[in-house]
Amino acid sequence: MIKKNGDVYTGNFYNGGYEDRGKMQYASGKIEEGYWSKGKFERTVNPTGTIEFDGGTYTGEIVDKQPEGKGKLTYKNGIVYEGDFKKGAKDGWGTLKYKNGTIYTGAFKNDTKNGYGTLILTNGTKISGGFTNDIFDGKGTYEYSADAFYRGPIVNMLPNGYGIAYWKGDGSYEGYLKDGLLHGEGIRTYVWTGGSCKSKGKWENGRMVTLYSTTCKDEADENEQAPSNTQRRNTGGSTVSKTRACSSCGGSGQVHTTISGGAKKNGITIFGEYHTCSSCNGKGYY
Repeated sequence: MIKKNGDVYTGNFYNGGYEDRGKMQYASGKIEEGYWSKGKFERTVNPTGTIEFDGGTYTGEIVDKQPEGKGKLTYKNGIVYEGDFKKGAKDGWGTLKYKNGTIYTGAFKNDTKNGYGTLILTNGTKISGGFTNDIFDGKGTYEYSADAFYRGPIVNMLPNGYGIAYWKGDGSYEGYLKDGLLHGEGIRTYVWTGGSCKSKGKWENGRMVTLYSTTCKDEADENEQAPSNTQRRNTGGSTVSKTRACSSCGGSGQVHTTISGGAKKNGITIFGEYHTCSSCNGKGYY
């Protein structure tokens, strides 16, 4: 990048500012080459080299015969770390790749995961949030797939506690979970093209055991609400009932089907689904 005053910058950018490795050659002849942060020069590049040790090999910047700055550490057991080092320890921002395919990218302190980071498991699940001494702590985001995620407390690398789960095209759940399964009281919202149902109840190990209430809405009929059984219309001097609630779905327009033994959907085990009532075609009345 050539500035109007004649300064020339070559390197990385982030959010419009100079970031990470870069070189600035000023019009005055002065040169700053090394690492930048938020548009400001931080430090020059340390001498680079290779250090062999019993557990593996380090290649990168070295100060006082130990890793300092940017580098790559390859262990003999197949683990690879690439990122920041301080006084020989992983410290700063980096990526740790395990032999089994698990990847962590985030903050390190004194050779352990400390701070915000994202852990990608071998099955594609992403866990993002705060880490303390290599252990995930507190609340975070648990992504089952690109179309399904949970936000809330995560314990032992699984959703545990009160949180919100979302499935693209299939609604959401707000309530309690245990070891990744719906467990405790909550509200499950099912959605489909043209409508939705909201069920309040209690779950145990992913299965609803008590249904408190269910309310459904047909978006196509929002502007033409179905009249109650007591409403009448005039037919040439006589009055007849205009409509009555569907006996199959109780007027909700949806019926619940139980899945024996459960089934996996977007990474979550479900034991039932709502479908459009075939008796009234989802209208809730005749």
